[in-house]
Amino acid sequence: MASDRIPARGFDRHRRTTLGASVTIDDVARRAGVSIATVSRVTNGVAGKVSARTRDRVLMAAEMLGYRPASAGSALRKGRSHVIGLLVSDPGNAHHAQVSISIERALRQAGKVMILANTGEDPATQDAMIAEMLALSASGIILLGAIKSAGLRAALDQQAPVIFVNRRSPFMEAAPFVGIDHAAAAAVMAGRFFDAGHRRVAVFHGPSRSDWISARARAFCDSFNARVTEVDAISCYAVTRSRMESAYQVATGLFAAPDAPRAVFCTTDEIAYGVARACAEAGLEPGLNVRISGFDGNPLNAYLAPWLESVVADHDDFGPYVVELLERLWQRIPGTGYPADAERLLPFRVQPASLLPHKNES
Repeated sequence: MASDRIPARGFDRHRRTTLGASVTIDDVARRAGVSIATVSRVTNGVAGKVSARTRDRVLMAAEMLGYRPASAGSALRKGRSHVIGLLVSDPGNAHHAQVSISIERALRQAGKVMILANTGEDPATQDAMIAEMLALSASGIILLGAIKSAGLRAALDQQAPVIFVNRRSPFMEAAPFVGIDHAAAAAVMAGRFFDAGHRRVAVFHGPSRSDWISARARAFCDSFNARVTEVDAISCYAVTRSRMESAYQVATGLFAAPDAPRAVFCTTDEIAYGVARACAEAGLEPGLNVRISGFDGNPLNAYLAPWLESVVADHDDFGPYVVELLERLWQRIPGTGYPADAERLLPFRVQPASLLPHKNES
């Protein structure tokens, strides 16, 4: 007796349209013989990642199956996907790692799944990761350490739900931001140096293309110079992307001079570690003979770098604020732009060093 059941093998997925089931992106990928990501790139118009031949095959399969995807922009605006992309400039940075953990925890509690990607401070890589998130119809893109890139500018022009963490948007001040007031924190540190009696200070800062690094260094210098009357009270030293090693090399030359400053302000803790090594090799004890400050508050400082004072915000605060801003972006009316108050400034404090100079040697 003939069976009315459809056999498992040899089942033509095209028949799903006649059986009342909706066609999925998986169906198109199987028919075209490509990955789901490739189908998403083609149907959402992400250029530069798919050959013309593959694109035609995907479009033909989609047409045969009657596949009609929602646009990436619509999915992004409405927050339909459970996927959120977190693009980090340096996942190995202890501060970035702690902030990433906070964001992942908050997103999980909100029912979202986070995809972590390393941009490596490279514009091309950042653009590639943004394109991947758009192709996956991610409902949000979080940039922890963003830099200028064409793809980022395009995403902002499309009013995609993008959140900037730690560094502000390099293109528009109105873009959503979660972090501390870098200039205010640096000014506080300048006051601490002055109040401790230091009148000559070395400033070690990262690559100048980073706006947030420039803000820290500039605010410290402006605040310190406003307090002192000495000429050439500040000497500035730029380091490369290999922050610890570069800072060590530069500071080695600095501390070789007999009149080297006995106070050093660093725009990140990583830079401070390199300075401290050079300081120790010059026969000077970090924290005792040379005051060294940093930024970001590595949780291990109290155990491994008791000589370092650092600006710190509570890492656990980042995640909830990021999710709050994402939910606001999902609720906005399409075409209305980013909310005027889409900024969350976190409170900061100075994590004091366990070791401080016995006397002012500057």
